[in-house]
Amino acid sequence: MIGALKVYSRMFALRLRRSWRRRGNLRTLTHKPGSWLVSLNSPSNGLFAHLSWCVAIWMRARAQGSSVTIRAISPQYGRSTGSVDWYDLLFLNRNPVSSRGAAILTITEYEEWPDFELALDGVTLIEANALFNHFSGLSRSIADEVDQFCHEHWHSEQVLGVHYRGTDKFLEAPPVSLEEMISLVKKTAALWPELKIIFVATDESGFIPALRAALTTHHIVSVEGTLRSENGQPVHRLPGVDGQRRAREAVVDCVILSRTSLLLKSASMLSGWAAVLNPALPTVLVNPPYADRNFFPDSLLPSRMSDLPALVASIREKADMRVSGEKGFVPIQ
Repeated sequence: MIGALKVYSRMFALRLRRSWRRRGNLRTLTHKPGSWLVSLNSPSNGLFAHLSWCVAIWMRARAQGSSVTIRAISPQYGRSTGSVDWYDLLFLNRNPVSSRGAAILTITEYEEWPDFELALDGVTLIEANALFNHFSGLSRSIADEVDQFCHEHWHSEQVLGVHYRGTDKFLEAPPVSLEEMISLVKKTAALWPELKIIFVATDESGFIPALRAALTTHHIVSVEGTLRSENGQPVHRLPGVDGQRRAREAVVDCVILSRTSLLLKSASMLSGWAAVLNPALPTVLVNPPYADRNFFPDSLLPSRMSDLPALVASIREKADMRVSGEKGFVPIQ
């Protein structure tokens, strides 16, 4: 009984703190509606959760006609002191604001943002993509690295993108074993025999060698040297790892996935954001998250494994139509 009361007290205190900060942020935005400087500092959330918060921020800024600069100083991707703005290293602020006269806010939890529960209601992948490109964008160094990788590994060929997220994702979606995911990749490859290149992003160190052993007739590529987990611990919480390296590798994997022709993915905001960066990307989500954990952008992905044969047939038909005498395939954008 005493233990239950302590848990209830902590939950009540948490809701109270969030509500107090949310009202304070609303007052700040109302008092200074023209330009905002918003810092994100959430040690417990992943990088792409931070980006999803940005969509809510950009939606409100667009509705109010405001300019906004995003900073991200969460220590797991920068430094424990909060002295590194890793958003600035990975992304752009297209219309940066001056701190003088701007509304200055720090968000540590999504629930601190005004109207957080409604902020992403009804947003589409196309709208989220438009917001990202209007207010932000990829840094030049990220874009150049991805361009070079894609040119070197498949140029104009069609390629299957695969994202296998293991580690802690069982808390949010039905788990998919390594063997199950390999079986699904083989099924997809069988539906598209001409497709021989597979790009893999994963946090599981054993997945890529196992996939290569199972698909010896395919060219399986990944970003070499990327951090992967060997003990089931999430990569974004691995100790002793340079946070900026961790952040950059995650973004590079996401952007490369967005350049593939078909994405086969397990539940994850990382590969969900590949569909935000390229809303036309045909995407198959193999294990939709539980109803109470089905967050943006995975919540917007309609394709499921039952759609796979028809989806692959449609992509192959479009690819055949677009060859038009050119050497090789033209990636679907």
